[in-house]
Amino acid sequence: MDPVEENHLLDYIGIQLWFLVDEKTYSGANKAHADFLGFEDRDLKNRDFLDIFDENEAEINITNNKRAFACKEKTLAKEWVKNSDGVKRLLSITRTPKLDKKGDVEYIICSAEDITDFTSSEKTNEELLSEITDRLPDNLAVIDTDGTIIHVNDGWREFARNNDLDPERCSEGTNYLKVCNEATGDKSEEAPVAAKGIRDVIQGYKDTFELEYPCHAPDKERWFIMKVIPLNKKPRPCPVLMYHLDITERKQTEYELKRSEENYKELIDGMSDTVWVMDLDGNFIDVNKAAVNVLGYTREELLSMKPQDIDSSLNPEYIQNLFKQIPADKVQVFETTHVTKDEKPIPVEINSSIVNYNGKTAILSVARNITKRKQLEERLNKVNSTLVNLGPDHDENIQRLTSLCGELFDADAALYNRLVNGMMYTQAHWNAPADYNPVAYPEGHICYEVIMDGSKKIWSFKDLNNTPYAATDPNVTNYGLKSYIGRVVHCNEEPVGALCVVFQHGVEFTDDDEHIISIIASSISSEEERKKAAEYLQEYARKLETLNETREMFTDILRHDLLNPIGLVKGFADLLYKKEKDTAKLNLIEKIIRNNSRAIELIEKAGELAKIECMDNIEFQPMDVSNILQKTITELQSNSVDKNINIKFVNGSNKHYYANVNPIVQQAFSNLISNSIKYSPEGSEVIVDILDKGDYWKIRVKDSGPGIPDEDKSQLFDRFKRGKAKTTAGKGLGLSIVKSIIDLHGGSVDVEDNPDGEGSMFWISVEKSR
Repeated sequence: MDPVEENHLLDYIGIQLWFLVDEKTYSGANKAHADFLGFEDRDLKNRDFLDIFDENEAEINITNNKRAFACKEKTLAKEWVKNSDGVKRLLSITRTPKLDKKGDVEYIICSAEDITDFTSSEKTNEELLSEITDRLPDNLAVIDTDGTIIHVNDGWREFARNNDLDPERCSEGTNYLKVCNEATGDKSEEAPVAAKGIRDVIQGYKDTFELEYPCHAPDKERWFIMKVIPLNKKPRPCPVLMYHLDITERKQTEYELKRSEENYKELIDGMSDTVWVMDLDGNFIDVNKAAVNVLGYTREELLSMKPQDIDSSLNPEYIQNLFKQIPADKVQVFETTHVTKDEKPIPVEINSSIVNYNGKTAILSVARNITKRKQLEERLNKVNSTLVNLGPDHDENIQRLTSLCGELFDADAALYNRLVNGMMYTQAHWNAPADYNPVAYPEGHICYEVIMDGSKKIWSFKDLNNTPYAATDPNVTNYGLKSYIGRVVHCNEEPVGALCVVFQHGVEFTDDDEHIISIIASSISSEEERKKAAEYLQEYARKLETLNETREMFTDILRHDLLNPIGLVKGFADLLYKKEKDTAKLNLIEKIIRNNSRAIELIEKAGELAKIECMDNIEFQPMDVSNILQKTITELQSNSVDKNINIKFVNGSNKHYYANVNPIVQQAFSNLISNSIKYSPEGSEVIVDILDKGDYWKIRVKDSGPGIPDEDKSQLFDRFKRGKAKTTAGKGLGLSIVKSIIDLHGGSVDVEDNPDGEGSMFWISVEKSR
């Protein structure tokens, strides 16, 4: 009967049935089997087992199918298979081959019974063994006395897949000893050893057998240990249990630990510092290569010595005290001196800590050569001593610092060069040649480049012959200079000079050298700034002295030249006023008295001006300069009437001319207008106007006088200075007072030729009020 027809007839049978025409493909199944797997029966036809079962189930099923096709006899096997709910069920599967006329298998009828719910008491020892081993994470196999595998668990099958092994050669029925003996390839070296170990345990020659072996995957290194134990202690021979443990993590840890120790040893030996390991009795138990090279002893000699053999300041008791003082989790640091085999002392800094060395407590000490640090400390102490003892003479201090720089570098010469009026001038030097020219054109000199660069970087050259300066700096060739180190010197952030040290031999400059020259260059910068500050203070003191002299000058003038004659005028005017009866004359006398009183007031204000010039602040307020000018002109009318001079005030279109001024500004206006009246010819005109210049007002006073020669204009506003063409008596204070007042206002004052004709034009500018 056709298997398909058999399939339809058997749909009504409750036992699971299915048909195979090869080891891994369904040719049909009844409804009971399809329902168990969660499929329609028609969906199973021609389906590959790998599409139906998970990888492990499919592999077991296909292996058992192959065995049935090969032996051509009915076989029985128990297999765990997931049902439609995803729950594993234990099936007892019978495979019955149907043979054709030639004796070949035409197809196989498979039937299955779910035996999962049988009680434990009903399970055979083989079933119990299978159930237990399948639940274990390790890969297990039971090998019979002839070497045949009689049981494997899921872990074993997974192990075989992961190691690219043929499942048929590693599953039930396979002779494992034969597989080992026939092994070839890169994994075959341990196979004969494994086979012999298994036989020895089977026969009782050994109680157990273990073998470590690598089994690397393409993308991962792996190691395993195979263990073999007998299932019975006696009698022998007996089946054995063989399992493989993945020890990759352990092997990797061991490898990393070994590599770490090798790296640590390599690191220690690669250190330039000397490293010592001592036991708690003070004996050297290990040293690095640097200790051998630095001290000049062999390794064997050092390991036979004690700390006091290389450091005479130590003794056993002191060493034990040092050990006790080392904190458990910290480092103890101290300085001492080691002595080499040829008795050369080396200052060192010791860092000691407690470590575990080969499983024992030990002291690890790292000794760093601090010779250079000690030398730097000595150089810094000399710098500090020099700085502390600098005196008040800045030029002398700069010379001392330059000399110190040359001494600390043990140089051939040290120079401090400055740019002065476009020339390079050597202000200070140490050990310069007798024919050295301290003044030179700067272009091409290294120090000129340092100054022009302006940054605080260090300029250093080991071989000047390989630089452009061999051709541009005449000192390089004239004096056979080989090496150079220098740095810019600033004064209030402006580069003003360069400190340099030069050598006639090659020098490899260190960070310490750069540190030293930076400190000294910065110290010279401080001296430059102190010198400039002192010059400023001297100038300030000179100005203060001048102001004091000005104040004394005004006091003398007020006392002798102004107040005395004006006092006489005031006395006579007062007397005339009392005796005179004529009204017109009385009016004139009143004007005399009024102007006389104002003159006295102005003289007093002029005296006050000397004090004002010494003040930091003066109070200003918004005032209409037009009103001030109008008031001033009115007060000066009597002066102009005497010479028949018309004072014309040309007021612009503005109604008001507010400026930030102090009332004393009227004195400036009065002095300018009165000067114009004084020097203008009779019957002429003095014109006063105000111009709007945006942020300020410009007040102009134009006259028709003789004018002022150009050579006199620049000094016209200086005290006691008057034009050479002037013959009118006076002290020349008027215009200097004008300038002082306007300077206090932050304005300007000047004189020009009258643009309208003969005479002069004086002008004042004052800031507008906002």
